[in-house]
Amino acid sequence: MPKITDIKSQNGKEQPNSCADAMFGRKTQKYALYFIIFFLACLTIRDLAELLNDYMDNPKQSDLSIRMNDSMTLPNITFCMGADMVNSHVIIDRTANVTEWDIFVEEQLEEMSNKSVALNPLRRWDDRLLFESYDYLAVMNSLERETDAKNIGKPIFRYRYFPQLAAKRKMYQKWQAWMDKAEISYAELMQQVGTQLFLRSILTFKRHIFDDYHPFIMPKLKIQWLSLKQMCFSPVYPKESYHNIEDQGQFFTMLMQTNVDNVLKQGKTIDCMHVDFHGRQSSLNRFMEGKARTRDGFIDQACIGQHHQLTVEVKHRFKHLENDDNSTRCKEMKDGDDTEFDCYSRCRFELIRDTWKCLPLTLSYLAKESDLQNYKPCNYAQVNLTKEEALAGNYSKQENECRSYCRPDCIQIRYNLVHMPQGKAPRANFTSIEIHWGAFEFLNMEQSYVWTFWKLVAAIGGGIGVWLGLSVLSLIQGVGYLYNSFVQKVVVDKKPLLDEEGSAPGSRRGSKAGMTLSSNPLTNPWNENEQRKRSKGDNGNAVNSNPNAKNGYPTQPSPQTKISIG
Repeated sequence: MPKITDIKSQNGKEQPNSCADAMFGRKTQKYALYFIIFFLACLTIRDLAELLNDYMDNPKQSDLSIRMNDSMTLPNITFCMGADMVNSHVIIDRTANVTEWDIFVEEQLEEMSNKSVALNPLRRWDDRLLFESYDYLAVMNSLERETDAKNIGKPIFRYRYFPQLAAKRKMYQKWQAWMDKAEISYAELMQQVGTQLFLRSILTFKRHIFDDYHPFIMPKLKIQWLSLKQMCFSPVYPKESYHNIEDQGQFFTMLMQTNVDNVLKQGKTIDCMHVDFHGRQSSLNRFMEGKARTRDGFIDQACIGQHHQLTVEVKHRFKHLENDDNSTRCKEMKDGDDTEFDCYSRCRFELIRDTWKCLPLTLSYLAKESDLQNYKPCNYAQVNLTKEEALAGNYSKQENECRSYCRPDCIQIRYNLVHMPQGKAPRANFTSIEIHWGAFEFLNMEQSYVWTFWKLVAAIGGGIGVWLGLSVLSLIQGVGYLYNSFVQKVVVDKKPLLDEEGSAPGSRRGSKAGMTLSSNPLTNPWNENEQRKRSKGDNGNAVNSNPNAKNGYPTQPSPQTKISIG
């Protein structure tokens, strides 16, 4: 008599035995399992979509920390003096005979026809040489760099055509011819002339260190800027004499004297000195940067006749990631890259080169080898420029387009600078400046990306594992299973013949557990033999036909014993 569980309906489907079997039976459990898997898969897809969307936005995070250093790097200090203050020690007899003046200057230049002689730091130049050379250098610099792009044609036109400037043009041609003959560049002549003027004014220029044997260091001098408005210079240190700031207190002193009577005799005034701790070459550099950086780390009240104490310390250090956003755009500077100001200067260099087909003298350090081969130095007394072109001022468009690609360094430092006047200087014509270092603690902020590729891979693994319990290996196995199913059902037209061992020719034989990369990752690998038996027609009530089977696993049958009948 058949059991109740064997009773089937007319269409061959099993009927539930009870309400409990209908509500919680195998079929209900199967659909409940499918629903749970589908629901968890939806959660996984949602989490992965949010994860990938966040990754594509490429978010940034900022790490704030307080640094407490044992020592600090020396800031790049730039001192700027007004042109009248610089030339206060150059005494000129304006009633002297012009012919005699020219003859003397030509004789001096003839003696310095050799570069080594002309740039000898021990050679003291005559005041007339300094007067002409400074005027030549300053006019060229102001003409090419201190004039805005829109109006750059106007001073060049005046220099080219105005008869009042004929003597100036002749003098500049003389100095340019001498430089070409002696093979002296504009930067080299600027360094020599600036050093000559600096030595006539300086009394003290030293770096203090707390060492009993070497209490101070005499730095070298670098002339950064020389124009009709100002001359700027910086202390530089060779590698063997460089020392970090290791103690609070005074670390630099400068004392200068000015020939006030000579300046007042010419009806001029003396401007206060500027001190910039960002190492910017001139005031033009600050104005080009603009915005919040113009006044940072800068003081312009170091006036003559006073003793000034400047206390400086690092307030903030920012390290941004390279980006093109308007508010935070910056560039990660590498060795050999143009600084922001060099980038602006290169734009001016290209403007002059493309407009007048020559190389600007003051920007010759930016010239490439191809520029030196294809262009000559600019001679503004011979440029082709009409009055209409000069007044039109159609030069700013090219420079503005070029400047749009110039970006500041991603590492920015903000200084806390305190200026405390300490009374009068030892003499009325002295300018005394002491620089002290304050605290060694500062706020450091560094940006980094929230996501990296490996963080994304780990997050994806966690996302698929938290709901479905999958791993990357499971995904690989699942893809292999789907691919194998696709090949078997779609690509292969007919079932391949079985070989002697019962497997399809060319198919991959599995391991003992029957698992391959193309297996279903959601099945139990240890039930494959049972599934194979059922696929051959065995049912649940069948008796194991192999008498040698052990624990449900088939084994090889024992060999039969032949009986001989005598």
